[in-house]
Amino acid sequence: MASRDIGVFLRDVIRKAPTPFPYIAAFHLLMLLYVLIFWWGMPISYYYIEILWTLGFTISWLYICDLKRWACYSYIALTVANLVLFGMSLNMTDRQMEAFQRAYVSALLLPALIFCFFILFFFRRLKEGAVNNNVNNKIDAP
Repeated sequence: MASRDIGVFLRDVIRKAPTPFPYIAAFHLLMLLYVLIFWWGMPISYYYIEILWTLGFTISWLYICDLKRWACYSYIALTVANLVLFGMSLNMTDRQMEAFQRAYVSALLLPALIFCFFILFFFRRLKEGAVNNNVNNKIDAP
């Protein structure tokens, strides 16, 4: 596997992916920046789990824009894990549920569910390790 510099990677993220994907990547990067600024200077606590959630979603989505199938699987797995944690909190009292969701459930749960539909819709276009040289990104007919 040939290594690429960051400029080539970012160009591929913008040009190879279907149209909505780079915009969703920008959303993830802005959310990561927001979370980092929000928790900057705070003592390390369980609230830093939100940073890990957002970092995982952002890295996965950047590689989805690079058309990697493993990134699709990881993004869907993060979403499912987040959904399971949210489901676990539904059987708690209001005070327990609020503390549990604030600590362990990502704020990106609803957007991630919506973005998973984009992943599943465009999944056929994503090829493991394949470079898409088609400038228009048209799907070839079978």
